[in-house]
Amino acid sequence: MPIDPTLQVPAPRQARSVETRRRLLEAAIACLIERGFASTTTAHVCQQAGVSQGALFKHFPTKAALWVACVEQLFSELMGDFHTVFQTVLGEADRVGAAVRLLDRCFREPRFHAAIDLFLVSRHDSALREALEPVVVAFRESLRDEASCDLRKRNHFFSSECNSNLRMVATIALMLGRRTPLVVCVA
Repeated sequence: MPIDPTLQVPAPRQARSVETRRRLLEAAIACLIERGFASTTTAHVCQQAGVSQGALFKHFPTKAALWVACVEQLFSELMGDFHTVFQTVLGEADRVGAAVRLLDRCFREPRFHAAIDLFLVSRHDSALREALEPVVVAFRESLRDEASCDLRKRNHFFSSECNSNLRMVATIALMLGRRTPLVVCVA
């Protein structure tokens, strides 16, 4: 499912614009982490970023566009972290245990909690849910591709039984530990 064109915001070209957008995203993510979605307003984001609300809405025409950009940024950062940490899983004798520890580490990350907060809100906000869906699908595919590519490069393959166990652990951890139906795991 493609992202709604009204939510796609072209990257700015001028250095000052690029910097303003970066500050807005950092501020929005920090507010989500510190305050949670329910207590985060565009005024809080602007205050933390040191910009006007007009500047915010110049870069992100709607609040949904801001939240989608936040999730894209969060997933990009989390994917980079996953790539770095996943390298250590391959070197361990107990790869299943290492993978579970990796998942636990990811689930404890405040940036992950911010993304989950947005997903929980999207359960009751159909516009936000529809806007987030393609981002989540792309992240899940990227995560799966990253894991399978690294495994193929090193000729380490998890057995299908192990792969099923990992999916089960990830699903249970997300459903019970974070109380959300969204599953972002290696498929």
